[in-house]
Amino acid sequence: MNPAENLFRQIRSEIDSVIIGNDQAKAVIVSAVLAGGNILLEGVPGVAKTLIARSLARVLGLGFSRIQFTPDLMPSDITGTSVFNQAKGEFEFVPGPIFSDFVLADEINRAPAKTQAALLEAMEEKQVTIDNRTYKLRPAFMVFATQNPLDFEGTYSLPEAQLDRFMVRIQMSYPTADEELSILSDLSCKPAQLLESVTPVENAMGVIETAQEFIHEIVIDEKVMLYIRDIIRASRELDDLVLGNSPRSGQMLVRMAKAYAAVTGCGFVTPDHVRELAPAVLPHRWVLRPEAEMKQDPLSPIIAALFDSVKVPA
Repeated sequence: MNPAENLFRQIRSEIDSVIIGNDQAKAVIVSAVLAGGNILLEGVPGVAKTLIARSLARVLGLGFSRIQFTPDLMPSDITGTSVFNQAKGEFEFVPGPIFSDFVLADEINRAPAKTQAALLEAMEEKQVTIDNRTYKLRPAFMVFATQNPLDFEGTYSLPEAQLDRFMVRIQMSYPTADEELSILSDLSCKPAQLLESVTPVENAMGVIETAQEFIHEIVIDEKVMLYIRDIIRASRELDDLVLGNSPRSGQMLVRMAKAYAAVTGCGFVTPDHVRELAPAVLPHRWVLRPEAEMKQDPLSPIIAALFDSVKVPA
């Protein structure tokens, strides 16, 4: 068993006691964490979007901060601000909640563009610039953002530049009938009590670094690399899209495919890995034509058309 797969199994054994179901989402989330990307969690209220972020931070023994995005939230509420110290007679910087390892931007689309933009530099460069001074964020810094896809009242759509900072957009789905029965049967513990039962991984940072070093060794055959290139280029030719995928999308897909292969116990990337991950990596970077947006489920047929347009390597 490789280090990344071993870490994933340790994480699953702890998180499964808190969150039932969404097994595929858990694998993709852990892959994104090991690949060093930011994560956008989307789903209806009550499907454990916040809880899975908190659980993962706890099992990895990393710092966690939550920012509730609202229309009146200001950029300084996220990054921090300079406060005058009367005793010293000078301004001192007071760090905001962004100075943590795992930062949960809850309901990110409820804040206006000015506040959303406060995350751009942090998500891309792991630093923030305030009053002409640059402050480095923690090495393990990453953003978990959540948004509700159904409630459009009082929300501000994320611009393309912001969405492009997220390595993956993961749909948190409803549990199956059996999973929901298990959830309903266990009402004795509150979420806070469940989190306390999670045991952190011993020497988590060292284990994460070892897993990430192994991921770099995962092999991608030239045929699979050409397959990823052709998928990215084909997205720009689809009739239903105004804007397809950029080269950075391809880079994200490669990084995710290597991490996903590692956590699922494979030493190389296959076309199946690419096809499994593409719906989480590519569509949130698309701009759909108006007639495509009007369809009830516009993305599924577009993804199918994209895969049909590119030959799968032998």
